[in-house]
Amino acid sequence: MQCMHQKLQPSEALDQMTRIRVDSLLTRSIEMFNHTGSTSIELYRRVNIAVTYAVTDGVSIHSIMRSHVMHICKMIAQADIVTEKVDIDSLRDFEENTVGLISYPWSSITCAKAYAGRERVVAAFEKFQAANGAQRACEFQRKGNTHTSEHNLSVVDKARLDVIDVNAIHSNTTPTAFWTMYHIFSDPVVLEEVRAAVLPLVETKMDRHGLIHEMNVGKIREVPILSSILHESLRHYGSGTGTRIVMEDTLLDNKYLLKEDTFIFMPNKSYHFSPSAWGSTVDEFDPHRFTTSKRPPGAFRGFGGGANLCRDDTSL
Repeated sequence: MQCMHQKLQPSEALDQMTRIRVDSLLTRSIEMFNHTGSTSIELYRRVNIAVTYAVTDGVSIHSIMRSHVMHICKMIAQADIVTEKVDIDSLRDFEENTVGLISYPWSSITCAKAYAGRERVVAAFEKFQAANGAQRACEFQRKGNTHTSEHNLSVVDKARLDVIDVNAIHSNTTPTAFWTMYHIFSDPVVLEEVRAAVLPLVETKMDRHGLIHEMNVGKIREVPILSSILHESLRHYGSGTGTRIVMEDTLLDNKYLLKEDTFIFMPNKSYHFSPSAWGSTVDEFDPHRFTTSKRPPGAFRGFGGGANLCRDDTSL
């Protein structure tokens, strides 16, 4: 909805969402790595949990996942872990086969796992809407809810739109975060380069609590190697498809007849792995590709483009 897109333009509202996300993400990340000695973690799952909290906190939709599910269980000690697993996994089950839900008939049968995951998330959003949670959310969420209320949408319809919003923000964020971390930590040379680039941003000082390390996280996006790895991860692993409606019969390249009122689906992979755009190393993961390469306009569509440009790219 246009009213929601406007709230994702560079503004104080977007900055507020970003600050909340970063705070949540840093808190979860510190918890993830706060160990002494050697330990093993299931990286993708931990990243998924941290990103899910950060994304939902950023739009203040965390009241769905916490007030209606998690906070209740925090009074029951270990039950919180079980509920968190079910909740996060429901979103994952849905996102792993959204294309199937869109494409296949009788999706409750043909895409049973994704269908069930989606319905569990929708049920949580229904409780959120019934409790008037959107009015306590960020401006982005409030604007959307006001618009749907003006058009007399039911609680169920609002909940299903909320699920779409979360899916749009979250679906590529977790895999991109995971692969960015993977390619940093799995290559000692890249890891040292990233450390060398980030350490100058850290200010160390003493206060009454002891040694304090501070960093303006807004400067992170200005670190070329980090930005390059993130964009290269999106190029390799991000999923997305440009969709257009054919307005009139069109003959493309004197070969392909595109009929009026049909849909065209253009997977980003076809752009991202084009040798003519990226050269002979197109299939390789090059952490420096976006610091040195020149590429044709439109070759990278990690955030979509045109009317389908992801408005949240400004927070990266």
